[in-house]
Amino acid sequence: MATIEDRQADSAAKGGVLPDAPVGLVRLDASARVVAANRAAWDLLALSPEALLGQPCERLWGLPATVLSDEEGSWCAPDGDPARRLRYQADRDGGGWVLWLPC
Repeated sequence: MATIEDRQADSAAKGGVLPDAPVGLVRLDASARVVAANRAAWDLLALSPEALLGQPCERLWGLPATVLSDEEGSWCAPDGDPARRLRYQADRDGGGWVLWLPC
């Protein structure tokens, strides 16, 4: 089993590094697939990198890609649980989004 350091090194090799922070961070590509996340996001989602990287954004509490049509905004899971909400912003590098998850 890969350690977190191994995952971070692998992610760095792919250019998908997000900083460890007291908030969950997830990066989506232009097709709304998960390309990177930080440790707080893995813990909050209770998913391993192997179970999430490359998956469509729907794996994030059911987030539909159609929500990501604006430059920025927020979304809450259909069950209304405030712990399952996120904010998103179009990635300045173009073609994707950065998401903030509550911790």
